[in-house]
Amino acid sequence: MQMIDYEEIFNMSYWRTTQNVVDGVSFVEHFMNSLLDASEEIRGFFVHSDGEAFSQGLILALVHLAGYFPDHIPDRVLEGIAVRHNRHGRAIKPHLYDIFLDCMLETVVLYDPEYEEHVGEAWRHVLSPGLEYIKSQY
Repeated sequence: MQMIDYEEIFNMSYWRTTQNVVDGVSFVEHFMNSLLDASEEIRGFFVHSDGEAFSQGLILALVHLAGYFPDHIPDRVLEGIAVRHNRHGRAIKPHLYDIFLDCMLETVVLYDPEYEEHVGEAWRHVLSPGLEYIKSQY
């Protein structure tokens, strides 16, 4: 039985999706719109936010979330993200990360031209441990 290399599948899909533009809309822009449409609670966090800063931060966060996957040890950037988002920072409640992941996966389906079910599984497998870490720091 062959082991599935979720990390490799994620990495290949990451490069396909984050560089892709569909109908003139970037991956990050579509994800952001999906996230804002998914929850009024989430929308409230972005009332006074800089969309460009969010875009750059999202790509950086994905890299560090994925970096947590192999050994489940947070790097300094992921630790900083967790602190900025905990109850003493932006107070982003743990359940909102489930919406984040669902919106991310919906976006990947649209933006990865080679998407198959195992690609979505790879994104979920690779990002979930890092998101669980952030939730645990709330």
